Amino acid sequence: MAKQRLRIGFDVDDVLINSVDVVIELNNRLYGSSLARHQWYDMTIADVWKVPTPRDIAGRVDELIRHPEYRQNIRAIAGAFETIRDIKDHYDLFAITGRPTELRTETIWVLNQCFPGLFTDETLHMTNFKAVDGHVVGRRNKLDVARELGLTHFVDDLPAHANLLADGGVKTVLFNDDYAWGEGEHHPAIIRVSNWQELKEYLDHERQLI
Repeated sequence: MAKQRLRIGFDVDDVLINSVDVVIELNNRLYGSSLARHQWYDMTIADVWKVPTPRDIAGRVDELIRHPEYRQNIRAIAGAFETIRDIKDHYDLFAITGRPTELRTETIWVLNQCFPGLFTDETLHMTNFKAVDGHVVGRRNKLDVARELGLTHFVDDLPAHANLLADGGVKTVLFNDDYAWGEGEHHPAIIRVSNWQELKEYLDHERQLI
């Protein structure tokens, strides 16, 4: 009997690609803001973002993801491309992002650019997550998508998503490359890694268990 293939979902921004750093640099340079990485996800600092209200932050992020310089500066997180390339024949891999569907074209472009031939339109799923005034709103959560796809594992950088997935019985990895927003309380079953080498070692171990 053939082994079961692990089915793994990867968040896109700041798990696969360095989106926060690129957006912060663009916002600071184009709008004269002084936004720092530790302030990401803080919806109370619209004045630091140089937008009128906290509600406008999500719109600013979408705007900057569409900016031509975002495409020029976006990169795969260190080790991500090599790991995805090396494991693709042993796992079913999916990119699952909280980005709105309006950014689907931009998201497919960046995946093709940073991970050529490794993700497809069929393996990309948008959940329409947005953080507005401190509240998460959207049409689907990542646990629902994970269940629809029959995922065995999920890798995310945001504890709110990771906790929901772990509560729902999905084996969950919290990726934290010195991210301030990755700190705090998390589900006891969550595995924490700080880089892609640690993540690959964990997934290889999981594969040996099936």
